[in-house]
Amino acid sequence: MGKEKKAFKETLFGKIVNKAGGIVKDLPKVVGQVAAGNYIGAIATVAGDLASSDSPEAPAILNELTLKMAEIELELAKIELEEFVVAETNTTKRWEADMHSDSWLSKNIRPLGMSWVLIMTTILLVVAWFKVETPEAVLMMFGGLSTSITGGYYVLRTVEKRNTKKYK
Repeated sequence: MGKEKKAFKETLFGKIVNKAGGIVKDLPKVVGQVAAGNYIGAIATVAGDLASSDSPEAPAILNELTLKMAEIELELAKIELEEFVVAETNTTKRWEADMHSDSWLSKNIRPLGMSWVLIMTTILLVVAWFKVETPEAVLMMFGGLSTSITGGYYVLRTVEKRNTKKYK
């Protein structure tokens, strides 16, 4: 079943707000932001109130909030890295499955993709030579595609060669 939802005062942010309750000026605003799902806004409000407070406890609570936010950012980075590794593994498995297929296109899609990358790179170089304005989004999209295609081509080519030598 689903994960049990904690009461606000039992959450990490709830504990920090509880400690800072007398210091935070906009506590109703913070609670409203949390209720609306605007956690970043709530954290910013608490941090702003703590930074501008004259209370001797405020710096310690602000440091605790900063440390907890750094921990959360680290956890999110770990999760993103794990998702990236899984996605790359799945892509590699798909490409390997394509190589075991009997279809001409599935076996030649990587060389065709590599040819496309080289042609597009040449076109973009010529466009850049003539100083034609190219949208940043197009360049970023092409960069991602070309990295994926080029990397996949050479990595899988190496894997295929190793496997071929192993089984001979």
